[in-house]
Amino acid sequence: IFETADGQRTALYAQGNSIFSCRLPFLKGMTPKELRTDYLAHLDAVLFRDAVCFVYENLEHQAVIDSLGGSPARILLADIPDGYRFESLQLTVRENGLYLFYQICGKGEKAGLYVCMPYRENVWGTVFEGPEGSWRAETVRTKEGERLLCLDRRTGRLRLYDWTGEADFTERPMMEEAEHRRRTEALEAVWREEKAGWQREQAAWQEKLT
Repeated sequence: IFETADGQRTALYAQGNSIFSCRLPFLKGMTPKELRTDYLAHLDAVLFRDAVCFVYENLEHQAVIDSLGGSPARILLADIPDGYRFESLQLTVRENGLYLFYQICGKGEKAGLYVCMPYRENVWGTVFEGPEGSWRAETVRTKEGERLLCLDRRTGRLRLYDWTGEADFTERPMMEEAEHRRRTEALEAVWREEKAGWQREQAAWQEKLT
């Protein structure tokens, strides 16, 4: 359910192979509007520039972007090789841009997480490749800047990335990993100091013996 600047509330949902919208409150005699009849999976939507934008996978296994009362529908991702499939489609608004995070994987292969900007032709990027899972991405604002938090909905695993530029991502250790690394480095420093002290003592004894 989305609410635009004029206070209008709209519901968007999928049923069968169709995508419908309806205005709220839904009064007697009103009927939902059928927007698309080629829906297969992965419907997701956001409010972008005061318009409801949505993405989905159609029956031809293409990723399609559309909006309510805005730009015409566009095919964003097509020509997927046989045996491959979309694992997820997710729209995210960042600053003044609309981003699509998506996964494509083949049977028995690990799925990475990729990104593009539906209304910018040349913005494509890779968040990561390799780890299995069904990942959902959320933007997180911190004192150090904007970051991307990725959650595997199957296992609960988390990955954290610095998000710079339009589609540049650098992985950061999670708090638990960072703390573990800090403690390990501290123990290694203590061990090196003790080893150096032991070596100094050994050298001193050797001098005395000679």
